[in-house]
Amino acid sequence: MTPPVPTPWLEVDDLWIEFVTRRGIVPAVRGVSFAIGPGESLGLVGESGSGKTVIAQTIMGLLQSPGRVKRGAVRWQGKPLRFGDRFPRDDVRGHDISIVFQDALAALNPLLPVGTQITEVLTRRFSLSPKTAKERAVELLALVGIPEPRERVRNYPHEFSGGMRQRAMIAIALACEPKLLIADEPTTALDVTIQAQIIYLLRDLQQRLGLSLLFITHDLGVIAALCDRVAVCYSGKIVETGPAEQIFARPAHPYTQGLLQSSAARDDGRDRLLGIDGTPPDLLALPPGCAFAPRCFRADAACNAAVPPLAGVGVDHAAACIHPLVGAEAVR
Repeated sequence: MTPPVPTPWLEVDDLWIEFVTRRGIVPAVRGVSFAIGPGESLGLVGESGSGKTVIAQTIMGLLQSPGRVKRGAVRWQGKPLRFGDRFPRDDVRGHDISIVFQDALAALNPLLPVGTQITEVLTRRFSLSPKTAKERAVELLALVGIPEPRERVRNYPHEFSGGMRQRAMIAIALACEPKLLIADEPTTALDVTIQAQIIYLLRDLQQRLGLSLLFITHDLGVIAALCDRVAVCYSGKIVETGPAEQIFARPAHPYTQGLLQSSAARDDGRDRLLGIDGTPPDLLALPPGCAFAPRCFRADAACNAAVPPLAGVGVDHAAACIHPLVGAEAVR
């Protein structure tokens, strides 16, 4: 008898998000669906403006006006999470699901010691005494690799380096012992050496704590080091998804291939990186067919006629392309 398939921890189902502007309604996210199970890591990758951060904000209930959910659902362990409030009050967001933001200096309160910002989370969620909360804050700073945590717990954010501030943000996110950690481009503003340290830290924490991870980035090198699966976003849609190893070895969508060719993450013997011609489309004036068609070397009349659905191109591998790359083309 086949054992039952466990329910994913997080399910995003046909999510549509739009922004009301003076120029019109901007469809920022268009029919995005994905799931993350226990201990899994999913990389959400794409150019700036592809909708990655908006998806994370919506999951956390942080989507603000003029943004709104047009339709779709976000479920945690099979139960729907509601939208509509800036800070939905439930037992999931901030507890079972936590987020690490891109700019730690902007996210941390400059007027409060880092330790106070951690203990605030602990006292609110667990009603710990100030003394117990402070000890736990010291433990969390030690967990994320901050040296001399008992002394540093009294320091203010400006007394931390960029990498240490990001570690402090991760400590705050882990304070409530979440099951899923959303990391929204946490290495973007850091130099290469510190980026590597943060990636190693997240990978180590995921293994030690059994975390699931949703990692949002435009850096394919980070995805290769950290994620089991990849979802590639373009103009608010997922255009390719599958195991990271498959997508890196044989991308099926021309946009994914373009990202790989323009990234130092893939060592294929080239003397230089190749860019993607053209620019992303205006979301207020999307073409009737594939949004990537104006930039695609394989586009034809069929690509401009209809929006291609995600279709299987391999085991657990799908691409939204009428003419997916196959065989040698995929490593062109």
